[in-house]
Amino acid sequence: MAKLARLGYAWAVLALAGSVSEAWGQPGPEAVALYNAACAESLAGEGDRAAASLLKAVKAGFHDFSHMRRDPDLRDLRTHPVYRAILG
Repeated sequence: MAKLARLGYAWAVLALAGSVSEAWGQPGPEAVALYNAACAESLAGEGDRAAASLLKAVKAGFHDFSHMRRDPDLRDLRTHPVYRAILG
């Protein structure tokens, strides 16, 4: 019975989180796609578009801030006010 109760709890957590990735603290596919768009836009020299996509990625659940700081794809974005506001 205890095993069944734990299983019920796990399903409840997943239902509240909305997905397995969110339940384990990982960004969902929309957040990752937005982050990848920010990287591509930054590499293309589209700083404002990249910043907007990065902000959307954060709002969608992409919170790997240490990765953002190290990601060479975002190098040109590091002086942008939105990037600085996100990463302090």
